[in-house]
Amino acid sequence: MTAERDSPSRRGDEPLNRLERQVETLAAEHELATAQATWENTNRIGLLWVHAGIGALAGVLILSAGTATSLERIFGPAAAPLTGWVPLIGGLLLADGLRSKPRSVPLEVVGLFLLLGWDLALTAGFLIAYFTALGLPTSRPYPVAVYGGLAALICVHLWTLRKVLRVRREHDRRHGGA
Repeated sequence: MTAERDSPSRRGDEPLNRLERQVETLAAEHELATAQATWENTNRIGLLWVHAGIGALAGVLILSAGTATSLERIFGPAAAPLTGWVPLIGGLLLADGLRSKPRSVPLEVVGLFLLLGWDLALTAGFLIAYFTALGLPTSRPYPVAVYGGLAALICVHLWTLRKVLRVRREHDRRHGGA
């Protein structure tokens, strides 16, 4: 050991040096966790924008060109307006909630529930068409997987927003609504 390492002043700095290294390690871990959380949140919000866009675009297309023939045969002339307006309004409400500053989670939830209802209704309609063998080209099972999958994704988003609302309420309770 050198005289410098054994000097009283150097030995007295050891606890401070250890503490400094621990603080640097914690700061680096915090920076990494913050970056990961930011990426995950940005990714989730991007997916919500995709749902909003799909709903609005699909609604406009259905209202202007009609819905699937199998759904019109099952549900009659009301199928196109119903399957058009619900996703259009749901997509627009979701988009409005996302663009609000601060974000309007209640608007997002309403928009997502409308889109979920639309996805489930289309899933049911295509299941009915498939099992009743309407003999139409659209009576194939793949739309069930598409709309069922979208419905499952929306359920994941709703579950996450439930947690976001819970954290916000807890924050407001602790900090007096500030």
